[in-house]
Amino acid sequence: MRNIFFLSLFTLLFVGCEKADEPLVEFYMLKSYTSTPLTASPTYILEITNAVLEDQPLIQNKDIAYYTLATNSFKIKRDIKPALQKLKNGNIFAVAVNKQVIYYGRIHSWYLSSMIFGMATMDNMFFINNELRIEFNRVDGWAALDKRNDPKLISALRSSARIR
Repeated sequence: MRNIFFLSLFTLLFVGCEKADEPLVEFYMLKSYTSTPLTASPTYILEITNAVLEDQPLIQNKDIAYYTLATNSFKIKRDIKPALQKLKNGNIFAVAVNKQVIYYGRIHSWYLSSMIFGMATMDNMFFINNELRIEFNRVDGWAALDKRNDPKLISALRSSARIR
């Protein structure tokens, strides 16, 4: 009887504990930031500095089912469409690992005729099966700005078996 008690207690502790060393991949909106155009850019590309993340993530680590490298898409476990539809075009978001920003992006609805260059974009209106696609319009010579498959981000997702 005593062995069953300790086995149950051990199982409860083991199942209830989250790995402390597992990297957290999360999406944050920004409380504040400074945006300045990159002067060396051939087109209008914004650089985000002095960013302050919101206290709570828009998309938590536990919400991310997996990331598809080929399409730069996150499969989200819960319905995030209502939360994203409340965001305004032009709002800036950050993708972070353990609250360290990997890249910034901008909310940009599909129906807008303008294009955003040199910055990741996320559509706040169009989703299929909770697939959140992160787009990036490249400018010749500025491909280094595309951080969607940054090694730190990929490593964090790979460590929790969420890469496809």
